[in-house]
Amino acid sequence: QELNVGGATSFGTKRGRLKLFVDYRDLLNQQMQDTLKHTHFGLEYNLENIIIVMTGLNQGYPTYGVGINFRIIRFEGGIYSEEMGDLVGQTASSRYFARLSLGWLF
Repeated sequence: QELNVGGATSFGTKRGRLKLFVDYRDLLNQQMQDTLKHTHFGLEYNLENIIIVMTGLNQGYPTYGVGINFRIIRFEGGIYSEEMGDLVGQTASSRYFARLSLGWLF
């Protein structure tokens, strides 16, 4: 079994909102891996609920992303790296993501 801990919070105004995310996976280190491989941290800034800018750290590597929100359709894309070796800094594998979300609030 693996014990993961994390949290999220947000604050801001009607014009802009900042969200903070933190996640630590395998708190008891059952997989016997480097500490940085367990660590995930992110920030998301949402301007006027339209423009989204994201950054953070995934396993010690920087992450970046952008998005745009059109009320019913939200599109996001970005880049991050996963560590393929035993220690952070050995073998980074760059990954790209794109996400399209559809939805609305009544």
